[in-house]
Amino acid sequence: MLIGAGYDVDTAEDGAVAWDIIQLKTFDLLITDNSMPNVTGIELIRKVRAAGIAVPIIMATAALPKDVFAQFPCLRPTAAVIKPYTLEDLLGTVKNVLCEIASVAIC
Repeated sequence: MLIGAGYDVDTAEDGAVAWDIIQLKTFDLLITDNSMPNVTGIELIRKVRAAGIAVPIIMATAALPKDVFAQFPCLRPTAAVIKPYTLEDLLGTVKNVLCEIASVAIC
Protein backbone atom coordinates (compact mmCIF):
# COMPACT_ATOMS: atom_id res chain seq x y z
CA MET A 1 0.00 0.00 0.00
CA LEU A 2 2.80 2.44 0.85
CA ILE A 3 4.69 1.51 -2.30
CA GLY A 4 1.51 2.08 -4.30
CA ALA A 5 1.26 5.53 -2.72
CA GLY A 6 4.74 6.38 -4.01
CA TYR A 7 6.88 5.67 -0.96
CA ASP A 8 10.14 3.70 -0.99
CA VAL A 9 9.75 0.90 1.55
CA ASP A 10 12.13 -1.51 3.24
CA THR A 11 10.73 -4.33 5.36
CA ALA A 12 12.11 -6.56 8.08
CA GLU A 13 10.74 -9.86 9.33
CA ASP A 14 11.41 -9.01 12.98
CA GLY A 15 12.74 -6.29 15.26
CA ALA A 16 16.30 -7.61 15.28
CA VAL A 17 16.55 -7.49 11.50
CA ALA A 18 14.94 -4.03 11.52
CA TRP A 19 17.62 -2.82 13.93
CA ASP A 20 20.37 -4.21 11.69
CA ILE A 21 18.91 -2.40 8.67
CA ILE A 22 18.39 0.89 10.55
CA GLN A 23 22.07 0.97 11.42
CA LEU A 24 23.04 0.67 7.74
CA LYS A 25 20.66 3.13 6.08
CA THR A 26 19.02 6.47 6.71
CA PHE A 27 15.23 6.51 6.81
CA ASP A 28 12.62 9.27 6.79
CA LEU A 29 10.18 7.22 8.87
CA LEU A 30 10.05 4.02 10.92
CA ILE A 31 6.81 2.07 11.28
CA THR A 32 6.89 -0.65 13.91
CA ASP A 33 4.57 -2.95 15.78
CA ASN A 34 5.23 -3.52 19.46
CA SER A 35 4.67 -7.26 19.31
CA MET A 36 7.55 -8.53 17.21
CA PRO A 37 9.86 -11.50 17.66
CA ASN A 38 13.42 -11.07 18.90
CA VAL A 39 13.24 -7.29 19.47
CA THR A 40 9.92 -5.67 20.39
CA GLY A 41 8.82 -2.29 19.11
CA ILE A 42 9.66 -0.70 22.47
CA GLU A 43 13.11 -2.28 22.41
CA LEU A 44 13.60 -1.07 18.84
CA ILE A 45 12.60 2.48 19.78
CA ARG A 46 14.96 2.32 22.77
CA LYS A 47 17.84 1.26 20.48
CA VAL A 48 17.05 3.97 17.92
CA ARG A 49 16.86 6.69 20.57
CA ALA A 50 20.01 5.48 22.37
CA ALA A 51 21.92 5.54 19.08
CA GLY A 52 20.81 9.13 18.50
CA ILE A 53 19.06 8.26 15.25
CA ALA A 54 16.62 11.08 14.53
CA VAL A 55 13.71 9.42 12.75
CA PRO A 56 9.99 9.84 13.35
CA ILE A 57 8.33 6.62 14.48
CA ILE A 58 4.80 5.34 14.00
CA MET A 59 3.73 2.44 16.20
CA ALA A 60 1.05 0.34 14.53
CA THR A 61 -0.09 -2.04 17.24
CA ALA A 62 -3.04 -3.69 18.95
CA ALA A 63 -2.39 -1.95 22.28
CA LEU A 64 -0.07 0.88 23.19
CA PRO A 65 2.21 0.12 26.14
CA LYS A 66 1.06 3.27 27.97
CA ASP A 67 2.72 2.20 31.22
CA VAL A 68 6.10 2.10 29.48
CA PHE A 69 5.49 5.50 27.87
CA ALA A 70 4.50 6.95 31.25
CA GLN A 71 7.69 5.63 32.82
CA PHE A 72 9.94 6.44 29.83
CA PRO A 73 8.47 9.38 27.86
CA CYS A 74 11.44 9.39 25.46
CA LEU A 75 10.18 6.06 24.09
CA ARG A 76 6.87 7.50 22.89
CA PRO A 77 6.47 7.20 19.15
CA THR A 78 5.72 10.25 17.03
CA ALA A 79 2.29 8.79 16.26
CA ALA A 80 0.32 5.58 16.69
CA VAL A 81 -2.38 3.67 14.88
CA ILE A 82 -4.29 1.07 16.84
CA LYS A 83 -5.36 -2.23 15.29
CA PRO A 84 -7.70 -2.82 13.67
CA TYR A 85 -7.00 0.19 11.49
CA THR A 86 -7.75 0.81 7.84
CA LEU A 87 -5.11 1.27 5.19
CA GLU A 88 -6.42 4.82 4.83
CA ASP A 89 -5.80 5.40 8.56
CA LEU A 90 -2.21 4.23 8.22
CA LEU A 91 -1.57 6.18 5.03
CA GLY A 92 -3.09 9.32 6.57
CA THR A 93 -0.87 8.95 9.64
CA VAL A 94 2.21 8.49 7.45
CA LYS A 95 1.35 11.60 5.43
CA ASN A 96 0.66 13.66 8.57
CA VAL A 97 3.92 12.66 10.26
CA LEU A 98 6.02 13.29 7.16
CA CYS A 99 4.30 16.64 6.51
CA GLU A 100 4.83 17.68 10.12
CA ILE A 101 8.54 16.84 9.90
CA ALA A 102 8.83 18.69 6.56
CA SER A 103 7.15 21.77 8.07
CA VAL A 104 9.59 21.76 10.99
CA ALA A 105 12.52 21.44 8.59
CA ILE A 106 11.27 24.43 6.59
CA CYS A 107 10.87 26.65 9.68
